[in-house]
Amino acid sequence: MCHRLVQCKHCDLVYADQPPDERELAHAYHTADYDSSEEAGDAALAYIHALRPVLAKLVRGTSALEIGTGTGIFLEYLSREGIY
Repeated sequence: MCHRLVQCKHCDLVYADQPPDERELAHAYHTADYDSSEEAGDAALAYIHALRPVLAKLVRGTSALEIGTGTGIFLEYLSREGIY
């Protein structure tokens, strides 16, 4: 997949101005030989370390909603911190 990326002059957002259609995305995901679970675990660990000061101020048993959970590893880390 090679798509031209452009950067918004107002907010620095980078995006594909002609994004792939659903069929192209489905094909790319189906044929991809990449497993991001290791990177997801590393990211989740980094996030939980960064959030610990905030999490310490929350009542144990507080609920959380994660959008785009991927492997779900971050939710596992939250659970270990008493966030459900």
